[in-house]
Amino acid sequence: MFVAVSLMAKAQDADDWNHFKNLARMNLKARIEYVSPLMRMEALVTSTKEDQNVIPLILDDNTVSFPLAKGKHTFVIDLPTATELNRFAFINENAAASGEFEVAVSNYRLPPNDGRWRTIESSRSFTGKRFINVSLAGLETKYIQLTVQAKTRGRIAALAVYGNLTVIDFSERYGKMVSATQSSNYMRVSNKPEERYNFNFANAYSLAKVIYASSGRIALAPRMIDDDAQTNFHFASSDPNPTVVVELSQNQRIYRVSACYKTEPGRMEVYLFNKLPDDLTKLSSYAAIASSEDHLGEGKTAVNFAPQNARYIVLRWTPDRLAHESFEISDIGAFGLVPPSAFDRPTENSIAQYSGLPIAPFIPIDPPTVVPTSP
Repeated sequence: MFVAVSLMAKAQDADDWNHFKNLARMNLKARIEYVSPLMRMEALVTSTKEDQNVIPLILDDNTVSFPLAKGKHTFVIDLPTATELNRFAFINENAAASGEFEVAVSNYRLPPNDGRWRTIESSRSFTGKRFINVSLAGLETKYIQLTVQAKTRGRIAALAVYGNLTVIDFSERYGKMVSATQSSNYMRVSNKPEERYNFNFANAYSLAKVIYASSGRIALAPRMIDDDAQTNFHFASSDPNPTVVVELSQNQRIYRVSACYKTEPGRMEVYLFNKLPDDLTKLSSYAAIASSEDHLGEGKTAVNFAPQNARYIVLRWTPDRLAHESFEISDIGAFGLVPPSAFDRPTENSIAQYSGLPIAPFIPIDPPTVVPTSP
């Protein structure tokens, strides 16, 4: 028996799930620039080399990350317009990096070391901390600058800027767009690589719903799809195989599924269905589309596969140990490639003018510390 979870239930209770939308997303026309420890500026980098590509930090996938070497790193997030904000966040993966960080804001484009940046947080330590949050309540700004002074190497991920626009605001806009364009096949996946952009269909803003969890407080299940990698859903410690089902708004063509979760060793299996099985406790009788082993307890996984049509995404976790603490999932992603028009973006020529750089084909990026494996 499945228990549907309403995303509208207690939508304004921030203790239940984060109803604010992350605005630091490329498909919302946000941009990011990076100043390396060698003081090189890189804007909208298209290289796939791990040490050069800063774009993953503004994609929808919180399992991809950016490496921090020792030294000073500066990231500047450029929002499309000045926006009222409430919170800035990022993840220090596995709490591996140590050092200090600073957050500053501006309504004008300033050089990184310009004294006119308004400092919001200064010389704050992130040593030993995985989740970092900074209040921006009451601020209206266009540019957010994160400066990291890394004393040890690590990785940064899940960069987020939350404003006063809610997930429900975006889901209503998405719903109207889908309704208006279904007959014209607006969401069709293009065969031309230069016309494809990634989009997370397993999220509240894209009208996805969590319709089943094998244990835990079901009313809190939207935490897994609320566009916030720092809100967690807890399964029962007695649950031998924590399992979750996400229903997409409609049948979509998916090529990648990702998840952020508690840093615990185990195996994540991914299943895709157009019609759900009657008994989800017997998933072993079905073939997983892919699986990933996380014996180091990295706290994230992602699997790529040949594009498949699916309405339901099923994730099943098997811990390495029989006795384990309560398992937690904080973020689920199911990605498809859609044309730029699906985001109401400009044409390719105007995108090139906007970014100042030539347009390159979208290339799915694997998490650098997780190696997906097939069953």
